[in-house]
Amino acid sequence: NKPMAFHFSTFANPTTIRLRQPASTYDTTFVVPANSLFSKYVTHILSQVESLPADDPTITTGFEITSDFPIVVVYDFLSSGNNPETYSLKGQNGMGKEFVIPFQTLWNNNVLGSDNNGDGVVTQPKQQFSVVAAEDNTTIYITPRCNTIGGNPANVTYAVFLPLAGNV
Repeated sequence: NKPMAFHFSTFANPTTIRLRQPASTYDTTFVVPANSLFSKYVTHILSQVESLPADDPTITTGFEITSDFPIVVVYDFLSSGNNPETYSLKGQNGMGKEFVIPFQTLWNNNVLGSDNNGDGVVTQPKQQFSVVAAEDNTTIYITPRCNTIGGNPANVTYAVFLPLAGNV
């Protein structure tokens, strides 16, 4: 899953953007010219970006992005061989109380027989989502429609407490 980058698009104004992990030490600020696209690569902090393991209820890898003018941001896995993907970050549209998270249901995940990323473990692919706390002391409620890796049964709501902004 490397390289990884955030792509920032600006509109009519030069824009100061802050990219940070509130529950970690990563914090950088930069200015993107008006009507421009700027890519910020984050591969150097790979271990601080990935949300592993899947059954850990609180991980400190969430990013906070702020700017002094409206922007468009996507998070991009640029890999040529490991299912590259671009994720649109929803900003204010992602700040809410209720979300439906779509997953494809037409195909099964491929069963892997080898260590594809070199970490010594054969990790089978699964669907996942991340919720990042925008403020301290956030409780989220999740109702999965199928059993989860963490042992939560289908159609039973459970709570996850995120003590710090930036927790995932």
